[in-house]
Amino acid sequence: MNNTKLFALYEFGESFLANGLGLVLFPILFYEFGVSIYTYSFIIGISNLIGVFLNIFILKRQLSVVKTLFFFSLSTFFVSFGLLAKEKYIFALFFGIFTIVHMQALLFYQISILETKDPKISSSFSSILGYLGYFVAVVSMFFLKEKRFLILIGIFIYITCAFLFYKFSDKSVFLKAQKLDFLKDSLFLKYMISLLFLSIAPQFFNNSMTMYLKTYLLLPNKEVYILMFIGLLCAIGSSFLLSLVWEKENTGFYITVFFWLLVYIFAVLVFFIHIKHLFIYGVLLAVLGGTATGFFWTFFKAITVLKFNDENVGVRISSIYGLSSSFGPILFFVMSNINPVLAFSSIALLLIISFFIYVLFFGF
Repeated sequence: MNNTKLFALYEFGESFLANGLGLVLFPILFYEFGVSIYTYSFIIGISNLIGVFLNIFILKRQLSVVKTLFFFSLSTFFVSFGLLAKEKYIFALFFGIFTIVHMQALLFYQISILETKDPKISSSFSSILGYLGYFVAVVSMFFLKEKRFLILIGIFIYITCAFLFYKFSDKSVFLKAQKLDFLKDSLFLKYMISLLFLSIAPQFFNNSMTMYLKTYLLLPNKEVYILMFIGLLCAIGSSFLLSLVWEKENTGFYITVFFWLLVYIFAVLVFFIHIKHLFIYGVLLAVLGGTATGFFWTFFKAITVLKFNDENVGVRISSIYGLSSSFGPILFFVMSNINPVLAFSSIALLLIISFFIYVLFFGF
């Protein structure tokens, strides 16, 4: 596999559907159905948890990377039609299935990048087209009033990009059956524990940002679109910024933790202070969240790809990405039954724990 443009093309379609619509439009539909942020978090968490166990089960077999990717992309395509439903329980059911199936496609896409001649170039170029896909999806929301028509467009953009990727990619690349031997790798276990606690914060926040803006700031849809767009711009800018100031591995970790702590501190403040200008407050949160997101993904990809790109890379990626995207929402759901402030604070506490774990294992 050496056609970098193919990876970028797939990322464009994937990001349009799963990020642009998945992180902005789908939560708005949940909100309009009357589903709370807490129930939404539970659906996200359970779906991702099922997805990660399915990841591990699938990876136990030797598979063609591109053919398996296209199979799950095609499955995502068909399941996505269920998201056109106007009945909330049907929509929620298909959203959960969509999340599970899409996670499989995303895993094999990440693996396929690692099989290229230069993973760093492929990953960087793909990220740019991914941001563009997100951008086009959010901008489209301003002009297309019929949300389900936009979903239909996203479905076909996604499958078109996936088909072209499949059509022109090398289908002879096979991924060896993955084993759990990496659990005996002490270095990876140390990174996994610290990165897992760190990953929970951005994974949860990015999945729930739209619901947060709708639930606690009561912002109209167009203002939510603007804030998500601002967050995207900050994520792009901070990705480049971290690459300039990040000289040592530990520095990248600590910068990421610091910014995510700021995000959660500001997220919790809404429960303690009276905010007159809710949109301005949202802008501040979007800037911090977007910046922290860019820092996190730049650091996370670099560590995972460069340090642990071996025959068990699939399970390594799945274990960190999948578990963090499931534990955060489930924890938030459980703690929210006690108090919403405690729910947000519990996620922030995990960041502090990740800091001390990292210091313990790797020093300053």
